[in-house]
Amino acid sequence: MIVVIFRIGIDDTDTSSGYCTTFVATLLLEEALRLGFEIIDFPHLVRLNPNIPYKTRGNAAVALILKGEIEKVEILFKKFEEICEGLIDEKADKPNPVMAFYNGDQELLREFYNRCLVSEISIEETMGLARKLGIKFLALRGVRGLIGAIAAIGANLDEFTYELLAYRDPNDKGRERGLSYAKVLEMDRLFKKYTFHNIDEGKKRILITPHGRDPVLVGIRGSDPDKLIEAFKFLGIQAQRWLIFKTNQGTDAHLKEAMKNENFARYGVIYEEAKIKDRPKVMPGGHVILDCLIKGKHAEALVYSESGAMNKLARYLHEGDLVRIGGGIKEIGASKMTINVERIEILSLSDVYLRKRPVCARCGSRLKSAGSGKGLICKNCKIEIPFEFHILTKIERPLMEGQVLLPPPRSRRHLTKPIEGNYQGIRKEFSLDYFYSKFLFPQKESVVNLS
Repeated sequence: MIVVIFRIGIDDTDTSSGYCTTFVATLLLEEALRLGFEIIDFPHLVRLNPNIPYKTRGNAAVALILKGEIEKVEILFKKFEEICEGLIDEKADKPNPVMAFYNGDQELLREFYNRCLVSEISIEETMGLARKLGIKFLALRGVRGLIGAIAAIGANLDEFTYELLAYRDPNDKGRERGLSYAKVLEMDRLFKKYTFHNIDEGKKRILITPHGRDPVLVGIRGSDPDKLIEAFKFLGIQAQRWLIFKTNQGTDAHLKEAMKNENFARYGVIYEEAKIKDRPKVMPGGHVILDCLIKGKHAEALVYSESGAMNKLARYLHEGDLVRIGGGIKEIGASKMTINVERIEILSLSDVYLRKRPVCARCGSRLKSAGSGKGLICKNCKIEIPFEFHILTKIERPLMEGQVLLPPPRSRRHLTKPIEGNYQGIRKEFSLDYFYSKFLFPQKESVVNLS
C-alpha cells in the first residue's frame, strides 16, 4: 500500500444540455471520500485564456488535491468514465472529457499553467509534456481537454478568491433557478464587503445564476468561504450538493502574466502601454476604435458597445494620451493588430484645447476671417483687426490619471479583478464544513436544512 499526495485535473466536460466541469469534480470528490482519500486543499477552479475560440463556456478546468492509496486512483478513473457516459455527442466535436493524474513536482507545471492564461497551447506540446512527466490521463474522445486538465494541476493560485457552487438534480433541465432580483440585491448589500459580481444594477440582472440546462443553481464569488456559506444560507436555495472552490477568478491573473511575458500572437493576452494616435472612431452600433501605438506597432483597440461606461469614456481619449490596454489579440498582421479591449488604465493625459476666433468687444458676436491675410472682421459692427488669431480654451474631460475603465459586471471576464473592493481570498484550511451532499452525508444538516 503506497500513500501519496496527488492531483487530479479535469477539463472539457461541459455540454449545452448536460454536466459542467465543476459538477463532475464534485461527484469525483464524493467518490474520493468514499474511497477514504484525504482532501488536502479546496478544489481549484481555474479559468484559462478567455480568448481561445474552441474553449468551453468559461474556459474552466478543475484540480482536486488528494492524499491516499495510489492503488485506488484507478477507481476514480472508472468513476470519471461512468459520470461522463452519455455526454459525448457524436454529431458534434465537443466535449472532449479528460481526467489526468500526477503526483510529481507541481513547479514543473507552473510555467505551463501561466502560459495557458495568455497563449494558445497546442495539443502536440501538451502530449509531449504529459509523456515527459509521466502524467497518466484518460481521454474519452479527443485529447484537447488535456490542456486544461494539466494547466489546472499546475496552478498554484498564489492570489485567489473563492466560489461556492450549489447544484440541483442533474435531471432537472429547466432554465429557471427560482431566484428574484430583489433577493439577490439584498444579499449583495448584506455581503458586499465579502462577495463580488452578484448583480448588474444597470440592467437589474442576476449574475450568480446560469441560464442553461446544466446542474448549477448558483455560484457565489468572494473572499471568505464562511461568508459565502452565510450568503448562500440567506438565499434559502434547495440544493442537492454544494462545494466551495478556490479560484483564480477576480484576480487579473491573465493580465499580470501578460505584463511579465509579452505575447504578440493571435488569441494572445496583452496588457501593454499604448499611445493614442488619433481621435476615437465611433462605429455604427456604438463600438469604439482606438487607433494607437503599442511597442511601436500599430494597433486598433476595439471597445465594444456592450462595455457600457468604458465605451462611453473611451470616446474622450485623445491623441497623445498614454494608457495601458488589457485584452485579447483578435487578429495580428505584419503592420497592424486588432485587440478586443477588456481593461483600460489611464497613465497620462495630454492637454486638449478648443481653438476658436475671438468675439467682438462691442457686440459679442464671433469674429470672421476678412480674407486670406486680411485679418478678422465683425460682420455686425464692421470692426476690423489687421491680423488673425485664435483663443485656446482647455477642454476638461471626464478622465483622470490613474483611473481604471472596466465594462459593467455583466460584461466582465471571469478573471477580471473588480474595482469595487478588495476581494483577495482569506487563507483557510479545507474541511468538510465547506462541502455538502445529501447523498454522502444523509445525517448531516445542510445550511439550507435539507437533511
